[in-house]
Amino acid sequence: MLLKSKLKALLNTASSLMNEKKFGDALSFYRRIESIYKNLKIEDQEEFYDQVSSYNFDIMVYFKIKEVMLLFEDGQDIELVKNKLTRIEESIENVNNKVVRNYVMENFNRLLDAYNALIHKDLFATRLLEIYFLLETNLVESAIDKYYELMPIYNTLARYANFNQRSEMYKLMGEAYGDIQNKLRKQKPQEPKVEVKKDDIERFKPREIQVKRKKSNIKVNNIKKEVKKIKKVTNDPLKEIKLLIKEGNIEEAEKLLLRN
Repeated sequence: MLLKSKLKALLNTASSLMNEKKFGDALSFYRRIESIYKNLKIEDQEEFYDQVSSYNFDIMVYFKIKEVMLLFEDGQDIELVKNKLTRIEESIENVNNKVVRNYVMENFNRLLDAYNALIHKDLFATRLLEIYFLLETNLVESAIDKYYELMPIYNTLARYANFNQRSEMYKLMGEAYGDIQNKLRKQKPQEPKVEVKKDDIERFKPREIQVKRKKSNIKVNNIKKEVKKIKKVTNDPLKEIKLLIKEGNIEEAEKLLLRN
């Protein structure tokens, strides 16, 4: 009887703490609840089964999202983060405590947005490198194809960037547009020209809008720093790769591109 009273009190306290968003304190009861529950008689365990199972499930989902938040902030393998998020997503709808479920969902969405930002940042950099590689090898039409692939990537990435970051990326797109146009002007008259319309890039020009944003506790890697790295490359496009191409060493140039 004493163990049952203790277990009931612990479950009620843990539930109150979760409702007050004191999830870390609620988690601290996990071992004690498990220990007392295992020492109950079988018939008494059946009485508390639903309550204990609900508490265990909810607090473990909280623990898992907290773990992913720490992994992300520590700069761990981004695909590991994504895999863990996928497993959490499958559990969210089964969380019984509404406060816990809202907390997990909010941070799940924030982490997923941050993951998407990082993935698209890498894609943006890759497409820029591919454009300049193709221009250096005089594959202008292929470079134009890559340029049009760059636009939706920018559009997605811009959702996660501030005005200055969007402006930096837009500037890089503009430089790539200018380099394509220069290459097109140098083509021989008999060669067909495939144009990139200026309107296509103008519609992506960032407009500064004052929007109140909620502060996030999750630190996304500085996109601007990565964009500056790309800018450094595009100001003197693929110096090493160009040299290899001019020497006729296309295979090594491709390998170097992939490393970038």
